[in-house]
Amino acid sequence: MRILISSLSVLALCSAALADTEEDLSACRRETDSLVRLRCYDQIDVPATDPRSSTQTSSEAAPVTMTNAMLRHQERNPDRGIYSPRLELRLSFANASEKTVVAIGHRVEIRDAFGDVVVDQEGKLDIRIPAGETASAGSFYYWEDNQFIPNDPYSLLVGAVDASTAKVAVTVDRVIYSDGSIVSY
Repeated sequence: MRILISSLSVLALCSAALADTEEDLSACRRETDSLVRLRCYDQIDVPATDPRSSTQTSSEAAPVTMTNAMLRHQERNPDRGIYSPRLELRLSFANASEKTVVAIGHRVEIRDAFGDVVVDQEGKLDIRIPAGETASAGSFYYWEDNQFIPNDPYSLLVGAVDASTAKVAVTVDRVIYSDGSIVSY
């Protein structure tokens, strides 16, 4: 019974309209019962002016653009942890904005030598790009050869990658800045 009364008092505290959201968060963090803590967080009223809670939409082009796309064929090499042949795509981006970028949402499209779209997928990268600078992503995309699927992306692109005729297009559609603001393009 004592735990229930304590939990209810924390819920009442969290549901009360406090002036500062940080005080609400601190009260919830102190709660030891995980279910009550979740309910406490759910009841916090986040102000609409908080840049982390809203996404802006811009009709302008994204200030972050792809500067380099390196598409290469990696042969099987168990010593390096590559157990099947694969194609790797490593990307670099430039930030033309006045704020530091911490993540981007984008669409990757890869066409073969005939112009047919082989890969068309959305992606997200956590990447720190200071204002006015260029950076390479720490992670990369890859498509492994699956011997049981004849028309997988690897099989359809390996010839174009080896002949250097594959074309990569990356469109940035969301940018998250270090101040917490999110802008969609």
